[in-house]
Amino acid sequence: MREDEIDKAVSFLRSDAVKTVPVDQRKKFLEDKLTEEEISEVMKRFSKLEQQSPAAGKQEHIRVVKSPAAEQRLKQTNSHFVINAINITSLAVLTSIGVNYMLD
Repeated sequence: MREDEIDKAVSFLRSDAVKTVPVDQRKKFLEDKLTEEEISEVMKRFSKLEQQSPAAGKQEHIRVVKSPAAEQRLKQTNSHFVINAINITSLAVLTSIGVNYMLD
């Protein structure tokens, strides 16, 4: 096996320029340049490096910052929601009473 070609191929698979390309398509690209045995070795090393990488499986954490203005806006939104819910409920009750009155 050509160790230098394997190293180049592993670097290629991990490069930022091709990270958005699916691994299967990256592997197909290598088929023109390497033997099946070399490709197997490249894929084995690539998988091993991806599992060891600190970025692999890294989860993004969202930092919540409390803002007095944001809390005030949230309270206003909640109070508007409650007022609208009461208005809708009142309208439904009045409509029901009106329909019952007209049907009687």
